[in-house]
Amino acid sequence: MRKNINKIIYFTIIITVLIIVPYTFLNLYLNSFVETFKSTFQRNVELFSNSISLSFFQWDEMYDAVINDNKKFLVEQFEGITKNYPFTEKVHIENKKPEFDSLYKISSDQTKIYVEFKIYDSFGEKNIQDKVAIAVFSAQKIGKEQVASLQKINFEPLHNAETCPNQNNFSNAIALGSR
Repeated sequence: MRKNINKIIYFTIIITVLIIVPYTFLNLYLNSFVETFKSTFQRNVELFSNSISLSFFQWDEMYDAVINDNKKFLVEQFEGITKNYPFTEKVHIENKKPEFDSLYKISSDQTKIYVEFKIYDSFGEKNIQDKVAIAVFSAQKIGKEQVASLQKINFEPLHNAETCPNQNNFSNAIALGSR
């Protein structure tokens, strides 16, 4: 009777360990993946914002167009932003003092990312003190683009059988690669 109880206890412990250990490793992996995805997402938003700031809101023509309220020019430029950055839903100028020190300020809610840009001249010496440009990004579109770019990664070999007949020969592969 005692042996049967010991067997049941050992069996229960082994089954419990076999269930908990893989779950723990899977949970660690998924947490790591989510943190990496969030970090990459934040860096992408910062890169997009920096690119838009440099490309559209740091040059004399834009500076002058905002000061002179040249709506035709502004519409053309904002269409250029939405064309080149397809996750951009809207761009507009708002009468608002920029209350941040950097080139832009990023904020968000659950589905939208809002980027306020200071508007500078080409040399970055003057900025408009009472207006900001605001771009609204779709967080969902950026996330989809990020996932799509992960799916496009192709891990094909750097050489094929014709250029490197002995693929196990590392020095041969290096020699062929340096030709």
